[in-house]
Amino acid sequence: MADPSNRAAAHGLSGVPAFAARHPDAVVLSVGIGLDTRADRLAGRTPSTVRWLGVDLPEVVRLRRELLPGGPTRVFAAGITDPGWADGPAAAAQGPCWCWPRAS
Repeated sequence: MADPSNRAAAHGLSGVPAFAARHPDAVVLSVGIGLDTRADRLAGRTPSTVRWLGVDLPEVVRLRRELLPGGPTRVFAAGITDPGWADGPAAAAQGPCWCWPRAS
């Protein structure tokens, strides 16, 4: 069985804790967040001041809110092909940003 402490590296997130350590006012933005729970997986490895944001289609955001209520990630409903899709996250993202585009 894989060591759960290595989950971040397995998901390509190994740079986030180091980035957040250098930039405690950072924002981590997941484009196409789906049901991703990386903010929960990296809790304790990033400063509590890091803000977690996500963007996905409205129907995905509704499902996420139903299945994953609460949590540290603020999620915005928008499709990336919609004009102005980044307006919500951009207004909330003050400081250095780690952007994580999701392909799956």
